[in-house]
Amino acid sequence: MCEFKSWVEKDGKIAHLTDQDLKDKTIKERLKGCKKEDLIGHGAIRAAFNIEGGENHEEKEFWELSRFPKEIRSTLRDFDTYYS
Repeated sequence: MCEFKSWVEKDGKIAHLTDQDLKDKTIKERLKGCKKEDLIGHGAIRAAFNIEGGENHEEKEFWELSRFPKEIRSTLRDFDTYYS
């Protein structure tokens, strides 16, 4: 089982799912059949963005923003601001 927060890195690009992504019609269609608890994992990320190959990453200490790529840090900051 993957941990929150998971991402896939391929060709220098970072792919991860956000709440906004999960509202996208195309992504929702690609994720049909995924269980809710699987949406945080690499399989869902790969399905959502049609990724083959690359490297899986995950970090469960999400309050340590320095552990994440910059593409993910901003979404975690937004989450913190929204829920504070």
